[in-house]
Parts: sequence; C-alpha cells; structure tokens
Amino acid sequence: SDRWESIAYGIDVSSHNGVVDWAEVAKSGVDFAMIRCGYRGYVTGSIVQDARFIENIWGAYDNGISVGVYFYSTAVNANEAREEAAWVCGMLDSLSQQGLRIVYPVAYDFEEFYNKDSATRAKNLSKKQLTANTVAFLEYVKRGNYTPMLYASKTAVMRYWNFNDVKDYGFWLAHYVESTDYTGDYDMWQYSSTGKVNGINGNVDLNISYYLYVYPSVAVAVK
Repeated sequence: SDRWESIAYGIDVSSHNGVVDWAEVAKSGVDFAMIRCGYRGYVTGSIVQDARFIENIWGAYDNGISVGVYFYSTAVNANEAREEAAWVCGMLDSLSQQGLRIVYPVAYDFEEFYNKDSATRAKNLSKKQLTANTVAFLEYVKRGNYTPMLYASKTAVMRYWNFNDVKDYGFWLAHYVESTDYTGDYDMWQYSSTGKVNGINGNVDLNISYYLYVYPSVAVAVK
C-alpha cells in the first residue's frame, strides 16, 4: 500500500455500536473506517474476535469505504503482544485471500491504565513494559506488510509510553477538542466520541486522516 497527503474523514466502530447500515454510512461521506477486530480479555487474557467484526469490515468494504483495524490489548509482556499481532495479521491475511484489502493502518490500542481500580490483568504495567509490548506488536504488523499505528490520547502517549521508542510508527491521536494543541507528529486524529453519522444509532467516534491510504500504488485525486 501507499499513501498521499490529503484529508480523509472517517469513523471507528466496534460491536458496541450495534448494527451499522454501511450503505447509509457511505452516503454520508465517510471515506474510511477503523474497525475493532478483537481484544484480549482484561481478566481471562483470552483473545476474542469482535462480535461484529466480519459484518462491519465487509459492510464497509463492499460500500466503497476504505478500512483499517484496531486491536484492544491487555498484553502483560512482549510475547503476548506478538501473539496478538500474529492473531490479527493471520485474520487479515485470510480476508485478503478472499479479496478484501486492508489499506488503512493496523492500530494497537491499550487503555488499561484507566482501570487501576478494576480487576484488569494489565493495570500495573510499567512504562518500560508497555513500550516494549507496543513495539513488539507494531514490529510484527510491519513485518506482516501492514501499516502499524499506535492509538492513544494526548495525555497518555506522553505519560505512559517512552515516546522516543514509538515516535517512528504511525500515531492515531485521541483528543476531543475543536483544535488540538498536541505538538508532536500524528497521522490520524480522533476528535470526537459523540459524532452522529447516518446508518449508526447513537454516538460514534469521528476521525480525520491526513493521508489517503491506497492499494495498489496508483495515482489518487487529491481532495
């Protein structure tokens, strides 16, 4: 895949968004969708496919919406993070053999530091360990010929990661403001969690990508 500097508008969804009418979403002007493919249970540690992943990714793709995915991790060490990445890449490889192209990034989503008072297995990870887990996941994704990306909020990326070790990967910034004051580099910006899009009941996350990702590498009209 390749990318061109240009603004694209997107959403991210999971089974929490319920049944999505992707034809209506496409009509609303959505260019891309980041879809949760799975997660590791925060107590059991089992890897689970998102209940609506298959219907969401094919629904978006069949309606002309470019797709990427994200995985919600509770890995406690680098080996578990690689296991997660292998699971994701294996599933995406299978979809690719069926004709579905994943052109937007494969994102690593870790948020268990917000659950300090819960029973989550990963709540006490050190900055060093979380960074090592993230790099292990993203490097595996990169070797699998997908585009690796870290998802994190403005506050979290500086507080919980050794930033110098992850800064060279794609970054999907979450910051719910009209104009972010984050000064680092970022490829995508999740700017709202309360968006409204035709075809989706309730709120949905809204995103801007500063690149158009395409497959194969052919010229694209800049918006």
